[in-house]
Amino acid sequence: MRKEYLVKDPLGLHARPATLIVQELGKHENNINLIYNDKEVNGKSIMGVMSLAISVGTSFSIDIEGDNADSIFENIEAILTKHSII
Repeated sequence: MRKEYLVKDPLGLHARPATLIVQELGKHENNINLIYNDKEVNGKSIMGVMSLAISVGTSFSIDIEGDNADSIFENIEAILTKHSII
């Protein structure tokens, strides 16, 4: 399952929310990737996520394989919304 998000924060997907996302994704055994500008990284790797340098006004996708993808997306969207990323 894949979802796309538009970044609204002027700082883009910066360190604090990226860290929280990686921590959340690390709790799950699913294969989870972030995709930005045709580059795909492991969503459980802070270095990978930060290397994407996701900026304001751009979109990125999260791809989650597995049965509990809906609940993982809910948790991720809560983090992104709380930190005004989306």
